[in-house]
Amino acid sequence: AQPKEKKRRMAFIALTKTQEPVAGAAVTIAIGEAGVDHDAVVYSSRTGSLRSIDAQAASQLPSAATIIRLIATHAFAEPLPC
Repeated sequence: AQPKEKKRRMAFIALTKTQEPVAGAAVTIAIGEAGVDHDAVVYSSRTGSLRSIDAQAASQLPSAATIIRLIATHAFAEPLPC
């Protein structure tokens, strides 16, 4: 019998509209709201398709897509030596 592979677990990272810590999260990251803090593409039930909307008031908060892209890029990188 072959030994079972040990699964690598990833920490819970919370992406929220607030900087308040989320219970159980290793890290809480404040993100901007689509269409409010940054431009967005949303579904329009009126036309049955996607449409772009401009930000109501640009902010320095990153989008969820930006944070997810950064996490995915580094998720399986080799640990840095201390």
